[in-house]
Amino acid sequence: GGGGGGGGGGTAGGKGRASPLRRPHVVLMVADDLDLRDLGAYGRLGGLTPSIDSIGDKGVVFTNAHAASPLSAPSRFALLTGSRASCSVLRNALHNSATRASLSASATSLRPPAVSFDTRLRSRHTTLAHRLRKRGYVTGAFGLWQLGVSASVASERELDRLQGVNRSALTPSKWAALAGGKVKRLVAGEFAALQEHVRKVGGFDVAERLYAGALDTEAVALPPPMRTHNVEWVADGAAQFIQTYGGNGGARDGDGYRPFFLYIGWTLPHGPDATVSLRPEALPFTPAGMWKPVGGSARATRAEVRRRGTDARAAIKTAKEAAEAAGK
Repeated sequence: GGGGGGGGGGTAGGKGRASPLRRPHVVLMVADDLDLRDLGAYGRLGGLTPSIDSIGDKGVVFTNAHAASPLSAPSRFALLTGSRASCSVLRNALHNSATRASLSASATSLRPPAVSFDTRLRSRHTTLAHRLRKRGYVTGAFGLWQLGVSASVASERELDRLQGVNRSALTPSKWAALAGGKVKRLVAGEFAALQEHVRKVGGFDVAERLYAGALDTEAVALPPPMRTHNVEWVADGAAQFIQTYGGNGGARDGDGYRPFFLYIGWTLPHGPDATVSLRPEALPFTPAGMWKPVGGSARATRAEVRRRGTDARAAIKTAKEAAEAAGK
């Protein structure tokens, strides 16, 4: 995983008295399975990530940073709580009868216990968002959550119905009326429950454009054909948050300024393979249902992303051939 920060500044007060520095807006982005060599800011050829690279060009690039875990969920847990993920695993395991039995047996057999993998955030946990909100920040969460969900609002039979939805039935014209509108209502209900859960346990004022978990292990309350990456959906939502709460038109407190904390978890480059999601015919599936993109965004189009990939492969091939020629 990785992240980015924010910036801020102070202004001089009247009569030679300096006012306190303004608290900065903070944008923290996390991308699972992102190799440093995938970013131009760290030497990648081909210009795959020009926007992120511009942040590195204008700011600070860390050359000796470490994740708390090689896995996505525990590293995400540690980043937001400041605690090792094992703290959550062990405490949550005490509520699991099979794990308690394993712990008891290990005490006499001297074998390591089989502790269940569980890094769900609970109400007892304090997150970075909780702490910043207490200090006057507006907090927002977008994208991949992966830290547990509330109990499903759908019945087992309804969840089975979702799993049976095939690709041919998921078109803009059929979506609203699918199964008499029941599929749309089920997906919307599960998404609303996820939003409420993230707001409640995560300490976020705003929880939008969310994915419950990694797409290749997504919660069962989403039809399999809808488990595709939709970076535009997340990015546009995050941009709207910044427009709403940042700048002159943003949220205000007593002194006319209120900072924001924006947390974005990207589903990429974690699996599944993004090439399916980047196809021109790919439909705008999201965990909240069908999405109708609004024009005027500054983000790259999917065609542009595909072109960048082609250019990057060509640049790497050229550099490799030049290196081989120089070595002869």
